[in-house]
Amino acid sequence: MKKNDRRKRKLQEEACDYEIERTPTTRYEPDYEEGLTSAQAEEHRRDGWGNISVDPPAQTTEEIIKENEIGRASCRERV
Repeated sequence: MKKNDRRKRKLQEEACDYEIERTPTTRYEPDYEEGLTSAQAEEHRRDGWGNISVDPPAQTTEEIIKENEIGRASCRERV
């Protein structure tokens, strides 16, 4: 197993270890240059609306390109 595959699997397992409970919270419309105030951001985190990491993609762009190149090469060999 590749090092990247192990890391991806570990990240996916960690992401499933907890369930986020969200409660209704105040909807703010801050200026995009200013953002939320510290108090507003804390309120959102407390209510379960903080930013969390998402699962990484199954393959990197580089892996997809290499896989496609190998597929094309094997197609050419058959012809």
